[in-house]
Amino acid sequence: MSDTLPTIGSGQPDESDNVERDRRDSSDATLLVKLAEKDCQFWNSGSDGNAYATILVDGHQETHSLKSNKFQRLIGRRFYDTYGRVANPNSVGSAISALEGKAIFEGEERTPAIRVTGDESKIQVDLCNDRWQAIEITANGTRLIGSASASFIRASAMQSLPTPNGADIELLRKHINVGDDDFYLMISWLMMALHPSGPYPVLMLSGEQGSAKSTTARMLRSLVDPNRSPIRAAPKSLQDLAIAANNGRVVAFDNLSSIPTWLSDGLCRLSTGGGFSTRALYANDEEVIFESKRPIILTAIEDVASREDLADRTISITLPTIQGRSRRTEKEIWSDFECDAPAIFGGLLELLSAALRKLDFVFIPELPRMADFAQFATAAETEMGLQPGGWMRLYSQNIQATNQALVDDKPLIGLIRECLQQNPEPMKYSDWLELLECRAKHDPAMKKMIPSTAKALSGELKRLAPVMRRAGIEVDFDTHSNKHRTIIAIREVDDGGDPPAPQDCGVGGEDSGSPPPDVNDLFDAAKLEESNNA
Repeated sequence: MSDTLPTIGSGQPDESDNVERDRRDSSDATLLVKLAEKDCQFWNSGSDGNAYATILVDGHQETHSLKSNKFQRLIGRRFYDTYGRVANPNSVGSAISALEGKAIFEGEERTPAIRVTGDESKIQVDLCNDRWQAIEITANGTRLIGSASASFIRASAMQSLPTPNGADIELLRKHINVGDDDFYLMISWLMMALHPSGPYPVLMLSGEQGSAKSTTARMLRSLVDPNRSPIRAAPKSLQDLAIAANNGRVVAFDNLSSIPTWLSDGLCRLSTGGGFSTRALYANDEEVIFESKRPIILTAIEDVASREDLADRTISITLPTIQGRSRRTEKEIWSDFECDAPAIFGGLLELLSAALRKLDFVFIPELPRMADFAQFATAAETEMGLQPGGWMRLYSQNIQATNQALVDDKPLIGLIRECLQQNPEPMKYSDWLELLECRAKHDPAMKKMIPSTAKALSGELKRLAPVMRRAGIEVDFDTHSNKHRTIIAIREVDDGGDPPAPQDCGVGGEDSGSPPPDVNDLFDAAKLEESNNA
């Protein structure tokens, strides 16, 4: 056998082969860029540096991240259809880099939208179907539009909403296990979930095992943001929470046993607005900021929204027990629901249109914490079937019940009330701490509830102040200082009595004009327009 290896097949390519491959790769990258530039709009999302392309596909617009597999497959397919061969993988990467530069340095800046975009005059909802159609809701009604807004982006797990067919929100009653009063709060949460900017209330579904909490959460999400994984376990970190929020419109966590402080704070920021930061890569110290607001659903056996700031943002609904004879199989439940979902979704869209039409005429004397939510829901209360002021009464009762649960869960508040009977005069924090400890000296369990220092007592009182105020105890933190030691006053006051009477709030003075067109007529007209365009 010869010791000399043959030149052919030795694995050492000729230099001319390398030159030819480099020329072909460069040529493919140039051709890919030219193909993409023919019918793509390139834009960026601003400070986070993400690049997108809005591309024409089969007569409709689609928007994709330039880094996504979907966009790379689209331009790869166009290259194949044009030149009859597959582009070299290296050239695809080079083309994407060039297009990213074009999007970031030459493209306009837009705000990417997941499922919903618009303002309080017009809302667009991405149906997430294959034709990238959307629903447009205005004060005049609802219509199907042939191509969704170019700012819509889609995460891989997002699924399509039902195409509206009829309009009857009342059909939802027979599918969910909830009391009559809570039904109106639940559909107002659904309405707000399709509001473009929020802030969004947290929907807390609690009840004993077998009360259909998880099924209810899945159904509600399917009406505003269907997803392959509609409800998930609690996140392990703020980064996981931000990732969940970045990949869907609604964030839903199932079967919670408790909510740690960090998660409670994160949910608050997600509900009313706030940012999350994390490192871009473990190998560097560059920061990535996620900032947005999202509708939230939580389920648990007991109400676990026990921290005051989260409870303030929460609609708490306890689902009644389902008796054995009323139970049905999952197949039956979802088969019936899917038949009614198009009409339920159509009814939800009508409520949105009514809210846009009447929002400017809403009057609520004393706005609650979630003021925008209260106004938006009140604007549609008569379309829900409530009397003027009826929705605000239900919401106020829900807030009061939540607050009473917080008071019952905080023995410190009861102890402070007892101490007020003994000494209602303003005192230093240290004196208040001494009085509380003296009052609880024979109750070891109660002593553990008392902060250990005057500074800790100050912080606890500031956190509990809104709850105490609604319970009839006012804390005045700005009384005066004596040698740098703050004197505070705590006193009992009237808690404000009952919620506002129906005649005190509601919608008044609006000129509604002629009734909006029937939703089915609008969809038929849109379909006819599409057919003519085709």
